Amino acid sequence: MTQNTCDNPPASDQRSSSSPFMDSSPATFTSMSNTSSLTLTSNLGQSSNSVGGLNDVLSWVKHQIITQVARLAQPGTGFNDKTLPWKLMPAALLKANLCIKGYPAHKCLLPGETHNRISKKKGIAVLTQKEVMALAHALKMGTMVISRSEYERSAVIASEKPVVVGEAPPSDWAHPGARQLFLDGHTDYNGPARLKPSTATAKIKKGNEAPKAPSSALH
Repeated sequence: MTQNTCDNPPASDQRSSSSPFMDSSPATFTSMSNTSSLTLTSNLGQSSNSVGGLNDVLSWVKHQIITQVARLAQPGTGFNDKTLPWKLMPAALLKANLCIKGYPAHKCLLPGETHNRISKKKGIAVLTQKEVMALAHALKMGTMVISRSEYERSAVIASEKPVVVGEAPPSDWAHPGARQLFLDGHTDYNGPARLKPSTATAKIKKGNEAPKAPSSALH
């Protein structure tokens, strides 16, 4: 059984006319008023020590996404009281003319992806505990936000411009930039460039290099 990781993206990186993101069924967001008072602890790890705790964090993540969408989406765009369209997120964002920026794509599967290539489940529940916490941290720190799309709608429809843009990955990320998700389900690594190594990191790497032998030792 093949397992997918963020370093080895799933099959959705390939363009496909049968992509679930092209599903024409209506996609909507849940209002989730019952979680409006839910907050994260200062130590996010404490909230995920049990199944119940992890479910609370997941509910908080959903609520934060829905809240941000509600501030921007126009009436009739489909973001109301049905469900969080994780699998159909690209189509739902397009309909509302929105996009997600700063998604922790180097730590977490993108919406609609799955760890198991043969699995048909692509809801947000497929995320691991580590991935849920990465999303929660990004939302809490304000690095992941939902905003109005800056691209021409025709370009988004043609999957020439993304609907989900990853945050700048760390300097040791194996690719030149962050992962991006497009309407047809394919992804690329042309998002924000990976961060440059810090001075401290560069010094550590330099300090770990084997010293060169003095010239006198060669005689």
